[in-house]
Amino acid sequence: MERVALYARVSTEEQHRRGLSLTEQEKSLEDYANAHNMQIVGRYIDGGKSARKKYTTRPEFMRLLSDVEAGKLDTILFIKLDRWFRNVGDYYEVQTILDAHNVTWRATQEDYETVTASGRFKVNIMLAVAQDEADRTSERIKFVFEGKRERGEPAGGRIPRGYKRENKKIVIDPETAPLVRKAFDVYLETGSLSAASRACPKLGLTYRSSRYMFDNPAYMGDYYGITIPPIISVEEHERALAMHGHTVRKTKDNRVYLFSGLLTCPYCGRRLGSKVICHPGGKENYYYVCPKKTRDGLCENKKHYSEVKIEAYLLEHVDSKIASQTSAQENSHAISYKPQRDAIKRKLEKLSELYMADMIDMDDYKRKYAALNAELAAVPEDIKPKKLEAVNMFVGNWRDVYDGLSKSSRRTFWRSCIDTITLDNNSIADFSLR
Repeated sequence: MERVALYARVSTEEQHRRGLSLTEQEKSLEDYANAHNMQIVGRYIDGGKSARKKYTTRPEFMRLLSDVEAGKLDTILFIKLDRWFRNVGDYYEVQTILDAHNVTWRATQEDYETVTASGRFKVNIMLAVAQDEADRTSERIKFVFEGKRERGEPAGGRIPRGYKRENKKIVIDPETAPLVRKAFDVYLETGSLSAASRACPKLGLTYRSSRYMFDNPAYMGDYYGITIPPIISVEEHERALAMHGHTVRKTKDNRVYLFSGLLTCPYCGRRLGSKVICHPGGKENYYYVCPKKTRDGLCENKKHYSEVKIEAYLLEHVDSKIASQTSAQENSHAISYKPQRDAIKRKLEKLSELYMADMIDMDDYKRKYAALNAELAAVPEDIKPKKLEAVNMFVGNWRDVYDGLSKSSRRTFWRSCIDTITLDNNSIADFSLR
């Protein structure tokens, strides 16, 4: 029996169109295979994937190609050519792979063949038509979205937690915004995604959604180029981004390590793992070690970095570090790019007025709009001297307070004031404060 693979695809916009749902496509292909006495050896379903983008972004399509190269099938079935490709270049790139492994394809609801020259010419024509149709649709959608952004209206998509849609605008949701604010406070204080999620169970955060939320620029007031009310400051957003790779992970033994996520290997750059060595009498010594495995093999760093020594170093040098960083910041000056940005924004406003008055056509508008936006993106935001937040933590009898903290509270203390800890071959080389 002929071994066949069933391939179905829909893009996000097509999810609800009649006749294009994944279920209907798969059922149609299954009926075709059974009617022609074919053996179904695989089903490959790409949901929410556009055929305009590179085919390598379609995970099920790539799995299908792997099975083609493994010699697991003879023919690929899909209902229509545009389910397969909407791009001529990508089509021939994949067709080369299919030809090399003697795999054919059939569009079950259309009449195509690639044996004759006229058949291949027809496929070229229909792929070009499909690509042109997709490009025109994309242009229309982009133009509509650009108009909405100019009016400060959301262009669609899910509204972030803490906000709601009201009169075509995104505004603060008084019920959930305080919970989002609390989640950010906990995350910035502890560096733990799970701790932030537990602090605000009503938000229903998972590991993935919490990671997305803490990275989302919407919370500092930038929702896909639209200015909305911020819940956190720009500085807090930058701190959240900087914590990538420095989050506190729950250990299997539930022990607390003071500097989890703050140390990286000076040899290979990998994040250091934690290790405890138990001595006779029950004494435990905590260390940080390189995981050793890297892409290129094994890291040669065999050093054990003592937590006790790291803590002692920080306590001894923190006062001098505050003085040096404060002095450097006092001597730095703010740089304002506001005049340049305002001038470009005024040009964008005039361009919009010209288009609305029919003084320029759509193509001219789009070309000049793209050029001005590129010019605006090249102008940086104002650069302000960074305020040293950690200074507020080292006032009064802070050392007495620190000595009285639990170990988990000490970890929170250091994560709140330490930005990075740089290691050398022996111990600490330097550290910087937030």
